Amino acid sequence: MRCQIRKAVVTLLVISAWMGTALGQWKEYTDAKGVRWQYEEIAAGQSCRIKPAAVAAISGAVDIPASVPDNGVTLSVVEIAEEAFYQCTGLTGVTIPNSVTSIEGSAFASTGLTTVTIPGGVTTIGTFVFDQCNELKRIEVAAESTTFTSVDGVLFSADKRTLVYCPNGRSGTYAVPDGVTTIGATAFAHCALLEGVSLPAGVTQIEASAFQDCKHLKAFTLPQGVEEIGDYAFGMCQKLTEILIPQSVTELGVRAFAGCMGLSKVFLEFNKDCWVKNGAFANIASSPRLYVRDGEERALKGNGNSWWTQFTVIETAIASITVHSNGAKVPEATVKMVGKEVLTDSEGNVSFKWLEKQAHSYTVTKAGYKNGSGSVDLTAGNQAVAVELEKDLASATFTVQAGGVAVEGAEVSVGGKAGQTNTAGQATIVGLEKQAHGYTVTKAGYKNASGSVDLTAGDRTVAVELERDLANATFTVQAGGVAVEGAEVSVGGKTGQTKPAGQVTIG
Repeated sequence: MRCQIRKAVVTLLVISAWMGTALGQWKEYTDAKGVRWQYEEIAAGQSCRIKPAAVAAISGAVDIPASVPDNGVTLSVVEIAEEAFYQCTGLTGVTIPNSVTSIEGSAFASTGLTTVTIPGGVTTIGTFVFDQCNELKRIEVAAESTTFTSVDGVLFSADKRTLVYCPNGRSGTYAVPDGVTTIGATAFAHCALLEGVSLPAGVTQIEASAFQDCKHLKAFTLPQGVEEIGDYAFGMCQKLTEILIPQSVTELGVRAFAGCMGLSKVFLEFNKDCWVKNGAFANIASSPRLYVRDGEERALKGNGNSWWTQFTVIETAIASITVHSNGAKVPEATVKMVGKEVLTDSEGNVSFKWLEKQAHSYTVTKAGYKNGSGSVDLTAGNQAVAVELEKDLASATFTVQAGGVAVEGAEVSVGGKAGQTNTAGQATIVGLEKQAHGYTVTKAGYKNASGSVDLTAGDRTVAVELERDLANATFTVQAGGVAVEGAEVSVGGKTGQTKPAGQVTIG
């Protein structure tokens, strides 16, 4: 019996020793440049995954080998292992061989990469692959890739419908191109320098951790049509102060907005079928407010959920304002209410949503019109208000003279209006828009006068000097065909004498 036990132990040791050299064992390889690598077989005798043996020893750019020798066979490197270069801060550049088909999660996270090119053979990229690579400005893709593409240094699926990854070194604002329907998992995670991201109308899905820990993300609008917001999608976006959840959303993931310490206002277009998962709004601002539309508070509270209990629920109303003047609609008028300014559309209309049910004052301004103001009472719900603006007009007074003498009856035309000067040589034209206008002054016997008057600042007085429109008469005086010198000629109150040629000109 004891002998049988010994034989069994020996057999187990042999099996154990054999398994130690099979799949699942990390081995080491040093390339021609002296870089030490570790590799693990994936398909026996065919392929392997790889990672550096010591990330602390790497500095500058490295070339990942396309293959490694292993006991007389060559293993193709098809995968960069999970967290392969994690926290390798000395890594500034990398060449990935065409043999690689998969880059696993966090493979290059927290490295010093400034740019990277994804080879054509890569078909899978894990989450957080380039996470916290704060110097990474661009991700390029080889032209032959059929899985991925790059647009302005941002990584997309080949059909450009999924935004896969935005480099963490990107700053300012970014507009996601039209045609994108999905913001991939961790796509913008830890983009600490981004302040604003705008999404096109076609986006329907925001995957897990898509915008996680975007520390400076201040402005964000979820477009109508978004259906799913993944787990931790906006977690730790500490400068995000408000968000509107569209009615199209059917799933709000676990801790989707957790840790958004500045988030104090949530606007909800209530959807009874929306599944709000655990901790969606955990650890946000103290005393947060949840705004719902007119009539939806009861539906929210009676929907068999309790996530809203951390909020003060406020039912809101809509103020619709139409601006017109003397029966004509006024487009592009600025309407200001509750600290927001909005321009009227081509029909003179503007709406303010999510207003608390109380009285709100407003002002209306537009160049060329007197300011309008008023108040709308939303206590009972949505209200529509018509605002009449009065044109802000000016007058121009013309004083017309000729040689210091007032000219009566002169015709003055300006801004499509006309008038005649009185005995004092004056004419006042009223109802002119506050802008620059050209004018003309005419009177028989005088040359026409013209100019410009600027009424931007209000009423103006304009002095106009007319010049007489005169002619000459030349007389030739003869007697029996002989010129008469010294003959006196009188015409139009003027006189003159002929010269030796018998001629005189009177003007």
